[in-house]
Amino acid sequence: MDQATLDNFLKHYRQMTPEDLSALDQRREELVPEAIAALEIVLKDAATQEQVAKVAPHIAKIIAPKPLTRGIWLNLLIFCLFAYGPVTIISSYLFFIQSEPDFPTMTSRSDWRLFKLVYWAVIGVQTLFSLYAAAKLCRSRQPRGVQTRTVRAGTIRNVVLSLWLGGPIVTLLWPALLKLTLGSATMVTSLTGGTWFYEMAKSLFLATLWTLYLLKSKRVKALYAATHNEAGHSL
Repeated sequence: MDQATLDNFLKHYRQMTPEDLSALDQRREELVPEAIAALEIVLKDAATQEQVAKVAPHIAKIIAPKPLTRGIWLNLLIFCLFAYGPVTIISSYLFFIQSEPDFPTMTSRSDWRLFKLVYWAVIGVQTLFSLYAAAKLCRSRQPRGVQTRTVRAGTIRNVVLSLWLGGPIVTLLWPALLKLTLGSATMVTSLTGGTWFYEMAKSLFLATLWTLYLLKSKRVKALYAATHNEAGHSL
């Protein structure tokens, strides 16, 4: 079998359409040995390419990276951040509604009204920080597949800052705010009492726990990684 003749037939057959190759295959007995060999090679290659085209989408689905979701703990944090404000506002409102009728003398005093004003202002600040952190976690997720160079994102820094400002920091300043507005140390002590130490300890514990999670979690780093362009500037 002449190799040069075989190569010429291969070059010619590879330029033919599948319909022409099929028609030529039906007249196989009329062809010379080099043409038959070249036809078999081309038909075999075409069949292989067809099989590859059929299985390629399935292979792509198998090897494609699965979408990265937030997971249970991150969703729990977002839920708590969103729910904190409404739950606190409703519970505080019910507390005042139920307790004030039992103390008509105290509720008529100006310092009590000032206390409620400061109290609602503090609750409002904490709610804003909480909603801001939850919104940042929901809206700033890193798209899957984007190349990254750093695992520290402004999103996580802002969320951690919000957790501490709206939690331990505000709780720490609560007695001082009362003292500045009420002026009476006795009144401040009666309004805060032992509950302040409990709230402070709880706030510190929760802020520390979620901060460690946000800074150490591999899932969080993958979801909120900071992206950079080729020049190295943060996007």
